[in-house]
Amino acid sequence: MSLLRLKLLFSFPTSVLSLLSFVSTIHAASLSPPHRPSFLSISTAIKLAWKRVVVTSLCSYAIFLLYIQLPHLFAAAFRNHPRISLPILVIGSGIEVYLMGILGLGLVVSALEEKFGWDAFRVGSDLMAGRRVCWWWVTCILVGVSGWIGNRFEKLTDGEDSSKSGVWTVMMGWETMGLMWFYGVVIIWSFIVTTVFYGDCKNRLSKGVNHSPSGTILSDFTV
Repeated sequence: MSLLRLKLLFSFPTSVLSLLSFVSTIHAASLSPPHRPSFLSISTAIKLAWKRVVVTSLCSYAIFLLYIQLPHLFAAAFRNHPRISLPILVIGSGIEVYLMGILGLGLVVSALEEKFGWDAFRVGSDLMAGRRVCWWWVTCILVGVSGWIGNRFEKLTDGEDSSKSGVWTVMMGWETMGLMWFYGVVIIWSFIVTTVFYGDCKNRLSKGVNHSPSGTILSDFTV
């Protein structure tokens, strides 16, 4: 019970810091020269966007948690047929990354526009028109790097042994600190990349530039 209380105690300030860093980074990355972020502009952005971001984050977690169960359920149903269960898991993983890309872009939409929840995800999906494969590959890279950090961190924490020398313990501690710092950099970088992608897609659609693979103009879009 005390461990649960401790986790709850630290989860709230962690969530608040994550919210502040997300909105601040998105606001700073969305500004175009000669505009520069200031304390006042960041504070105003947080004040205006935090409710939308919180609601959209909750919806994002709910959608993601519901989806990730489906591939495993289908794979378990065909566990005696590896030729069927393996493709299900592979395709499900690809769709999972695609879903993460849409949800991440939806969070940026909720921070910069008067949209939240499902409406923000819909706008994010519309912005990806014509560039879905590109954004899927970018999301794959970000997920791959963060996954590598998570696996490395698990190996370090699972491999701890009190019988090891003090020098080894110090080295492991420094490596853990380095991984945590690198993970934070990757998260901030993912915010910036998503915001830049959002801005580029927004500019393309606002100018009515939406080309088919053959290079012909299809139609004009407004968001």
